[in-house]
Amino acid sequence: MRELILENYKATESRGKIDTFTTHEHFVDKLYEELREVENAESSEIELGKELADVILTAMNYAYHYGIDIEQELYDKVEYNKTRKD
Repeated sequence: MRELILENYKATESRGKIDTFTTHEHFVDKLYEELREVENAESSEIELGKELADVILTAMNYAYHYGIDIEQELYDKVEYNKTRKD
């Protein structure tokens, strides 16, 4: 997963979508934009899948940009969810 995260981040960076000045607000705005595209996606599994992938990749870029090991966070969250009482 780490290779995928880095590859996506570098591709996004090379397109000028991320740089050292990219802020939390920018990433949050981008996540909202991508979520709106999920909301508006046709019922086609292909289109919905692509839009969901955009949400995930944007979140991965956000985490990588701020030095968060999102792979470990995902493992930790799954373990936590196994024992949740809600």
